[in-house]
Amino acid sequence: MYPLPYNITGFVSLTQYAQVVTEGWFGDLLLFTIFTVMFLLMKRADDFKTTFATAAIITLLFAVMLWILGVLSTIALILSVGLAITGVLIKIANMDVLG
Repeated sequence: MYPLPYNITGFVSLTQYAQVVTEGWFGDLLLFTIFTVMFLLMKRADDFKTTFATAAIITLLFAVMLWILGVLSTIALILSVGLAITGVLIKIANMDVLG
């Protein structure tokens, strides 16, 4: 049986309670949802690489915030950092740097 939500006083306690009830999946699935929504919202851009890199960086910002709140695991944070680095490297690899 799940604990009753007696001490929910704000956003932090709500997310921590959701993390307990979902047995640790709340932060990971929230991060996946943020990436998916950001990617689909920016899909109208013509450049896939820019869309992917921007969605990955926005997701990284949310990942850091969720990690500080204690809702996200360190492994998910590391994966988010890797996703952001991959997106930026893919974007940079196709730029003509020398002109």
